[in-house]
Amino acid sequence: MTFDRDRVVAAIDMIGRMGGKFFEIRYCDGHDDDPLEPVVWIARARWESKGRYIWQATGACDPWRAIFRLLEVTLDGGTCTHCGKPTGVDESPPSDMLIATESMICWYRFDPELATFRRSCEGVAA
Repeated sequence: MTFDRDRVVAAIDMIGRMGGKFFEIRYCDGHDDDPLEPVVWIARARWESKGRYIWQATGACDPWRAIFRLLEVTLDGGTCTHCGKPTGVDESPPSDMLIATESMICWYRFDPELATFRRSCEGVAA
């Protein structure tokens, strides 16, 4: 995937919408003695709960994948505060198969028109 600034900003914003108080993206550029070592990107975020810090971190060989994995780790399997279904995040356009699972899972997907991640239950009357 090519770098999509809007998608990256929306993903970082989504971490904040989930209560993240700190976000950082950094990289490790391998070892000087081995030029074939890949650059590893690390995304990390911090939440606060009952006076304690809760950290989550993920890594990948490109910044988008590291950030998206952080979203997956922190958002997948949660509970939507709006519809009560388990939450999931997906980066691909909705397919018939994924749409069929919306009765069981509240999917968060990137909306390029609004440049944000939106939940599948948004706009659905309860």
